[in-house]
Amino acid sequence: MTRRAVRPGRSASATRQASSVLLSGKVTADLCRAIHIYLARTPSYIVLANFEDGLGELSQTNLPGTVERYPNWTRKYAIRVDEILCDERLRQLAAALRSTRPLG
Repeated sequence: MTRRAVRPGRSASATRQASSVLLSGKVTADLCRAIHIYLARTPSYIVLANFEDGLGELSQTNLPGTVERYPNWTRKYAIRVDEILCDERLRQLAAALRSTRPLG
């Protein structure tokens, strides 16, 4: 399997600016999709889309080092399980990955 390499080409300033947006918690669906498309263009053999990212969840599933202060590995999503395949955000993310990184 041959993957085309991504040429970084970003300045340190642009990288800091992007990091600032990510850390601020203002990640939009478009930004999430752009990040996943960028990852899909890398030469990695496996690229995964995080379910939580697609739904815009900001809290992490597991917080290492805590037992009682944080509900590790439990989460209530904004949508029900039967709505997952119909959620437009997840469908758009899957379509973007599929078109950027076809099977094979």
